[in-house]
Amino acid sequence: MKEVKIMIVLILISLILIFIMLYIVFSFKNLQKEVKKEAVKGKISGMILRKIDGSGVEGIEVLLGNLDCIEGKHVFKSDKKTVTDNAGRYSFENIEIGSYWVYIYVNGRKTVRMVKISDKNPVNEEVLLTV
Repeated sequence: MKEVKIMIVLILISLILIFIMLYIVFSFKNLQKEVKKEAVKGKISGMILRKIDGSGVEGIEVLLGNLDCIEGKHVFKSDKKTVTDNAGRYSFENIEIGSYWVYIYVNGRKTVRMVKISDKNPVNEEVLLTV
């Protein structure tokens, strides 16, 4: 009789351990999905060059944002900006998945290009603008 009780206790302990292991495995899989989701980010970089000689334009403010439609008018909204270096290069790092507009305004002229970062294309998106 004592042996039967010991067997029942061992079976219950084994079942509890199996449920704990299954819980850990499924929790880990969900955690992996969340980490993978957060890890998908991209980079948008490019150059601003002079049409005349192809040299880089230094000190140009470059904005990254989205176009919203407010009262029938397109309004550019940006929360990221940078300035071109001495070779005319600019870069935006750790960009979330989505569609963005690169916006520059030089000599009274604006130039806008649409770029897209997706889970299938999370890496660099090169944009070449000439002024």
